[in-house]
Amino acid sequence: MKLSLKAVSRYRHLVILVQRRWRAYNLMWECRLELAERQFQRTQEVMLQQADRAHKGLPMMFRRKVALRKMARHINDTLAENKVKPIQHAPDQRAIQHVLMQHIKQRKATHLEKVFIYFEHRCEFLKVLRTTAPIERARALVLGTVDPTMSLEAFARERMHTRLENLEHPRYHPVIPIVEMAQLVHSAEVLHGGSNVEGQQDPCNVNAMLHDLGVH
Repeated sequence: MKLSLKAVSRYRHLVILVQRRWRAYNLMWECRLELAERQFQRTQEVMLQQADRAHKGLPMMFRRKVALRKMARHINDTLAENKVKPIQHAPDQRAIQHVLMQHIKQRKATHLEKVFIYFEHRCEFLKVLRTTAPIERARALVLGTVDPTMSLEAFARERMHTRLENLEHPRYHPVIPIVEMAQLVHSAEVLHGGSNVEGQQDPCNVNAMLHDLGVH
């Protein structure tokens, strides 16, 4: 009876832990999407300020004599250096959400693939270490290169840390590069213009894409 109660308690604890991790995971991607939307709006505002050059088919230019905020000037200078063309019209919210969620979904898949590869290599190291750690520890004790009081577990952890130093840990960069964001702005403008010409609704299913991202 005691064993059953302990098993039920442990199972309940694990369920609560998974629920908390899942909520934190959803919140993390929701915040990353919100950050991308703010970046999009800032980049779009700067690109709209040179709509007359977009009409002429000219790239963005430096605006040294115009008083701009620090972030707006940085965005403008970066786009001008890369000869990015401005936009004539601001896309609607549905087009923005469609483009951003497609991009975030792609970044998410790429990041998760890198994480999976990292843990595959890590598991391979751990599998080899479980076999070789006792032998390496015995050899180190004979040579006197390790503290005799160090346990096998501590020795294995130290060897694991040493072998994983050269294995790069995947990191997700939430800030999208300015030039890449400008490409998303152009994509949203094209999508918005296409939907207006055809007289149809936005082709994206926003709710389905939110579900794929884990944002509810």
